Amino acid sequence: MLPRLSRAALVGHIAMMAFGAAGILVALPNPELWQGEALAQRTYEFGMRHGGPLQIWLGAAAMATWALSALGRGRLAIFLAASTGVSLAAELFGTKTGWPFGGYAYLDGLGAKILGRVPYTIPMSWFFMGLASYALGSALASRVRRPGLRTAAGLVVGSWLLVAWDLVLDPAMAHESLPVRFWVWFDDGSYFGMPLQNFAGWMATGLTFMGLSRLLWRRDLALDPHDIGVPLACYLANVTFAASIALGVGLWQPVAIVVPVAVLPALAARAIGREGRFGRRFVRAAARILVRRLEVHAEGVERVPTEGPTLLAVRHVHNLYDGALLTATLPRPPSILVALDWAGTGALRRLMEWHCRLAGWPVIERPGRERFRAGPMAAGMRTALERLCAGELLAVFPEGRPVYDPHAGNRPDELLPFGKGAAWLATRAAARLGRPVPVFPVGLTYCRPSGGKRRWRVELRVGTPIMVRPEDDEAALTAQLEAEVRRLSGFAGEPLAAVEGVGAKE
Repeated sequence: MLPRLSRAALVGHIAMMAFGAAGILVALPNPELWQGEALAQRTYEFGMRHGGPLQIWLGAAAMATWALSALGRGRLAIFLAASTGVSLAAELFGTKTGWPFGGYAYLDGLGAKILGRVPYTIPMSWFFMGLASYALGSALASRVRRPGLRTAAGLVVGSWLLVAWDLVLDPAMAHESLPVRFWVWFDDGSYFGMPLQNFAGWMATGLTFMGLSRLLWRRDLALDPHDIGVPLACYLANVTFAASIALGVGLWQPVAIVVPVAVLPALAARAIGREGRFGRRFVRAAARILVRRLEVHAEGVERVPTEGPTLLAVRHVHNLYDGALLTATLPRPPSILVALDWAGTGALRRLMEWHCRLAGWPVIERPGRERFRAGPMAAGMRTALERLCAGELLAVFPEGRPVYDPHAGNRPDELLPFGKGAAWLATRAAARLGRPVPVFPVGLTYCRPSGGKRRWRVELRVGTPIMVRPEDDEAALTAQLEAEVRRLSGFAGEPLAAVEGVGAKE
C-alpha cells in the first residue's frame, strides 16, 4: 500500500510541476491564450493560488510515504522534525539578519508566511528534497568500506546534492524577467545576481539536519542502492523543473553547471543499484535453468506478497538447490542471507563475495550459534535487517547449515535445530517499522526418482504467515517456526537420508 501511495503522490508532484512550469512560461506571458474562457480562467486562478503549495505538499507526501516504508515511522519522524525545525530556524534568521544565506525576502506565491517572513511550505521543501538528497548521497557512499568514512561521505554528498539543486533553482526562480517571482535578493552577488554565501548557508543547513538525524538514528541511512527509485525521481524532477524555468528566462549556464554536479551523481547512485538489480535478474534466469533438472511442486507461493518487507524461514536441505528453488519459484527474487565462512579467505572466498554482491545478497560469518550478533556476523545481520526494513523479500535458513553439507559432512537429521536469527530479524524489523512483519515458514522435501523417472521430485510448501510484533518472544517464535517448517516438510519423526548430494525423504 505505502509504495503505491508514494508513487501516486510522486506522479501528482511531477504533474503539478509541469502545470506550474507551463503556467509560468506560457500562460502568464500570453494572457490571450486563456482570457475569455471560463474554464481556463478558473484554472489560471487555481494555479496562482494553490499551485506552488500543492506542488510542495505532494513532494513531501511522496517522500514521507516512501520513508515510512523504507525507514520506519521513528526515523521518518526524526528526519521530519530535524529538517523542518533546522531549516525554519535558518530561514527565519536569514530573512531577519541576512545570515546564513544573504539578504533576501519571500514574496506571496508560496502560501501563508510564518511570522510574516517564511512561507509555511518552505520547511516542507527542505524536508523532501533533503531526504531525497541524503538517500542518494548514502547510496553513492555505500561502497565506502570504513564505517566512519561511509557516514561522513553520505552526509557530505547528500548535503552537496541539496546545494547542487539550488545552483539552478535560485537563479531561475528569482530572475527579474520571470513573470512571477517567489523571492527576491537584496544582495547583488557574483553567481547570477546572488551571493556565494547562499550556497555555504545551504550546505551548513543541510549538514546540520542530516547530521542531527544520523546522530539520533544511531545508524547510517543504509538503503540498497536499487531501492532509491522514488528519491531519484523526486530529485531529478525538481532539478528538471528548475532547469526548465532557467532556460525559459534565457539562463543556460546554470543548467550546464547542474548537469555534471547534480544530474550525473544522482544517476550514478542509480547505476550502483543496477549491479544488484541486474545480478538478481541474472541469478533468477540461471536458477530457472538449474531447477529444470528437478520436478518441482510448489504450494502456497501465491501467499508471498509481491512488495513490502517479508521474511521467509526456510528448511535447508541442499547448499545449491534450495536457493535456486526459491529464486526461480517465488513471485519476486529474494535476498538470501548467505554464510561464507566455509569459503576460507582465498580466491574462492573472493569469487563468492563477488557473486553475492552481484545478486545483492547479504553475507554473514558464523563465529558460533550462541553468539550470532557478535563479531563478523553482526555486519551481515545488520545488512539483512536493513534490506528487510527497506521492503525486500528476505530468505533465511534458520538451521544455519544444510542437511547435506560437503564442507561439514553429511548430517542425517531430518531437521537441524533452528537458530534464532530469523526471529531476531523479524522482531527488530517490526520495532523499526512500527508494524507487524510477516514471516512465512517454508518446507522443502526432496524425493528420489521413482517409476522410471530421471528427475528428482521437490516439494516446496509455503505456509500461512506469522505476523511478528516487536514484543514477541524470540525463543517461542523460533520454536513455532521450527514446528511449522517441520510440518510443511512432511516429517513426523522419521530420519532424512542424504543421497547423491540431495537430501531425500524415503
